[in-house]
Amino acid sequence: MLILLFNFSSVFAIDGVWHNPLGYENLYSENEMLSIEKCERYPRDPTAGEDVYIKLTTWPIEPGQATWITWTKNGIPQPDVGGEWKYNEGNNSYWEAKLGSFNKGDIISYTVHANKDGANEKTIGPFTFTVTGWDWVTDVISYTALGNRFELICNSHSGNFTPKINICFPEPDYFRLQFAPDGVGATATGSASFTVDDQATHIWLSTSDIKLKINKNPYQLEVYKSDGVTLIAKEYDRTSGRSLAFLTDGTSRVEAVEENFYTPANEKFYGFGQRYNNLDKRGTNVDIYCVNWYKDQNDKAYLPIPFYLNSNKYGFYLNSTYYAQFRIATDEADKCTIRADAGGDVNKLLDFYLFTGPDFKTILQDYYDITGKPVLPPVWAFGPIISANEWDKQSEVEDQIAATINYDIPTSAIVLEAWSDENTYYIFNDASYTPKPGNEAFTLSDFTFGGRWPDPVGLVDYAHDNNIRVLLWQAPVLKHTLTPHTQKDNDEAYAIQQGYVLGDGSGGVYRIPPAWFQESLLPDFTNEDAKDWWFSKRDYLFDDIGIDGFKCDEGEFVYYRTTTSSDGKKGDELWNAYPAQYLLAYHEYVKSKREDTLIFSRSGNSSAHLHPVTWNGDQRSTFSAFQDAIRSMLSASMSGVPFVTWDMAGFGNDIYPSAELYKRSSAQAAFSPIMQLHSEQSGDPYPSHARTPWNAAARLSDYECLTVYRKFANIRMNLIVYRSKIHK
Repeated sequence: MLILLFNFSSVFAIDGVWHNPLGYENLYSENEMLSIEKCERYPRDPTAGEDVYIKLTTWPIEPGQATWITWTKNGIPQPDVGGEWKYNEGNNSYWEAKLGSFNKGDIISYTVHANKDGANEKTIGPFTFTVTGWDWVTDVISYTALGNRFELICNSHSGNFTPKINICFPEPDYFRLQFAPDGVGATATGSASFTVDDQATHIWLSTSDIKLKINKNPYQLEVYKSDGVTLIAKEYDRTSGRSLAFLTDGTSRVEAVEENFYTPANEKFYGFGQRYNNLDKRGTNVDIYCVNWYKDQNDKAYLPIPFYLNSNKYGFYLNSTYYAQFRIATDEADKCTIRADAGGDVNKLLDFYLFTGPDFKTILQDYYDITGKPVLPPVWAFGPIISANEWDKQSEVEDQIAATINYDIPTSAIVLEAWSDENTYYIFNDASYTPKPGNEAFTLSDFTFGGRWPDPVGLVDYAHDNNIRVLLWQAPVLKHTLTPHTQKDNDEAYAIQQGYVLGDGSGGVYRIPPAWFQESLLPDFTNEDAKDWWFSKRDYLFDDIGIDGFKCDEGEFVYYRTTTSSDGKKGDELWNAYPAQYLLAYHEYVKSKREDTLIFSRSGNSSAHLHPVTWNGDQRSTFSAFQDAIRSMLSASMSGVPFVTWDMAGFGNDIYPSAELYKRSSAQAAFSPIMQLHSEQSGDPYPSHARTPWNAAARLSDYECLTVYRKFANIRMNLIVYRSKIHK
């Protein structure tokens, strides 16, 4: 009987079928995620004319399996589409079915099927998508001058929409444009100090500094200096393409909005946040997408900012936290396309500012009028900062502080990365305590310290006695672990119960997909009660121990468009917004403790200058990475983020810096906005991977590593007050 049962089950062996239309919704594949969803729909969001492929998997691998798609178009059943076997991997077979292409507005619903030898059928679905296509502004119907703003009503190419364009002038040298595809919203106001001159074919809007020429039919915007002759920028030639456009299903959805500018061949584009490969982005598609990309970032960005400076003396700021892409002379040699997701909301706007001025400094000052003036770090933050991931115990940290004294190495701060229990991220490793309910916070007296960190108060006092500040590492997660941890589990249960974490859009909680901190929860920093609860756990670190701030790592953890926060944002908007929410919350918190505190961070968006020190992430210890780091700091600075740094001479554990790289990096770091060193290797490596000058001198058998670093660190310390004053 057992043999017969085994034979029967093997004949019909198919355990399941899987298809995940949107996958993890990550933009990139390698490096960004630990695994790649191989069973997505491609493309995830089809547009008119694109062939649609359904990718799926079955398991286990068995001969005789078949897959197919049943589907409807606009409610009408269509012929089944068979799946084509592509390859086997591990225990799975992978298949693909081609549905074909569709028209704008088509609604496709489909179910995925699989069986073996015609039996034991498995299904998944149904899934639905609506096909979109591009529509655009054609001509101006009417206009209204409303004192402090100017409104245009327009026709669309399809005739299904009546778009509205709203223009206002916050200051005479720049304007704000809002484009509402369905004519709803777009009511921002500015100064009333502009004039309107209506001509037969065009309208002039004039301030004391600039003139806007609005051509009526076809619609096209041109921006001139006050003479009305010198062109600053203009929308793309309407005989060759569209200007303001939107991606829609034709009725109730807008998936993306778009602007198109003409760009002559000699124009250069700088900025866009941290960019590592080249400063001028002409000939590049630049993604505004916050991503954790480990080493060799090239054009990937922890800190993407939808702002650029143009060599023709104007700046452009896209006021959005959705994913956006700047397609700079890639589709056409003379066209720059700015395209931003709109989340499927027909009421979402394209919203941007165009700044003009005699120089980049003036343009950045106007940009700061919109995004906020940069926050000045405390004076001590301009001195050298040291860190190493291998410093995972108090005795080691005290030895490093002693070394700064023994070798006469100026040091302003030390960062402790490996200080916590790696579960709560607010309790020192090896501390003994009685776990508390998730709603309660600890004080110093609740702990008995021992093991690696026997006396945190004494450690911080020792650092302070030697004029060294202490920062602790943080990440915005309620960490998922495979083994129970009572305090972490209590915190997690309470946070879920109170709604203090991001949601999944279906009444549950969002958990990080396969990446660093997989399955962990993210605190919702748009929820004031959640912020108060989160930081109450960390109060004793300031109030009782006396730390001076945090190194705020990570933040690039939000995937899935269905993810939700308490302020109503969804995942496609949170991708770029969450890092800023996290970092601004931490900045406000540490400043509530003491004014001379600091956070410094890696991720962020256009508010990065408000929290205010940024380092450029994970870099190798090579001259090539050194060049990348310099470019990323320059591009961040041109994006309005002045206080930038890198892990001097690189931090990677794959290679230790050469003596030449170390010494040249020391010289460069001394004149950077912020000077700091760090190394990746954890544990107790031998030899040490620390980038401290005494370790570099010993490891590289080159005492000049120490003397050169000391020389430039002293130069930096001599400039510290001057630096603070000029930045102010």
